[in-house]
Amino acid sequence: MDRTFILFEQDIERHTQEREELERANAALRSENAALQAEVAKCKYRTISSSLARGKLMDSDSSTYTQLYVVERLMKRFTALTEDDSENVRAALAMIATDLAPILGKEDTITHLVPPVLLLLRDETSEVRLNVISNLESLNEVVGVDILSQSLLQPILDLAGDGKWRIRMATIEHFPLLAKQLGEEFFSNELTSLCVRWLGDDISSIRQAAATNIKELAVLFGANWVSIYILPTLVEFHKDQSYLRRLIAVQTFCLIATVVDSGMTRTQLLPIVLKMASDEVPNIRFNVAKGLEKLVSVCGIILCHSQILPVLTILAEDPDQDVRFYANRTLEFICRNEVCE
Repeated sequence: MDRTFILFEQDIERHTQEREELERANAALRSENAALQAEVAKCKYRTISSSLARGKLMDSDSSTYTQLYVVERLMKRFTALTEDDSENVRAALAMIATDLAPILGKEDTITHLVPPVLLLLRDETSEVRLNVISNLESLNEVVGVDILSQSLLQPILDLAGDGKWRIRMATIEHFPLLAKQLGEEFFSNELTSLCVRWLGDDISSIRQAAATNIKELAVLFGANWVSIYILPTLVEFHKDQSYLRRLIAVQTFCLIATVVDSGMTRTQLLPIVLKMASDEVPNIRFNVAKGLEKLVSVCGIILCHSQILPVLTILAEDPDQDVRFYANRTLEFICRNEVCE
């Protein structure tokens, strides 16, 4: 008993020391980030203030002075920080790097800011690369990210397959904005395959995020894009031996149906969803019952009576109680909202 108590005390002491070390590391990180942001903010303030103090911001002498100041002071420090030994400093820098673009203007951004940003995109730490990709809006407004499209491609591919699921999740969440910035043609040719690949991820939350991502991309690019780039894979998924792939397929079908035109929902999405109502796995069947609640308002009275209600009636008598519950809930929704009357 005494030995057990001693070991227990030692464990507590060790965990306490580890917690204290972690708290010290976090405090140091906060200090580094605050110092870095203060440094950049100070440079921004001095740059603008110096220009204003000389009179006209657009005056050629003032512009020349501002350019020299930025190049000699700010960019020297900025470039040095891209090679800092601390990955936390580089990650913090990556979060605010592109904010300098509006201050520098198009020409100086291309000449002086883009090269260190490219260095950050090639950083060995995934968090650094992710922070750059997550904060491209300012750069896009000044020069357009199309000049970086090929340079962005490999970092995005690396982040998409990162071993840390939270990195993959964060990458997915930024895909709609990236798609808007990169344009439909480049995105479709180079990155759409990732959107589909995430649907088969081992982590459930990644699969769910991937389905939501496809819905948002459908809003951005339209039904034709979905039909060409997404549906062929989803059709294969709904027949896959893995019930997880069949599950994410039905969930994605139902999400897409809420944002594409009703014609596509009636002719291409609804028939597949109804077919999956006979899946051998109850989890698939009750997701069909849940999903049909989203589809009834889109499909219209005729299809509701002729196709949806008969399937829901069968599911309402299913041996599985969860399937019955969701089928009856959807039937109640239909009656309550008089969708099929």
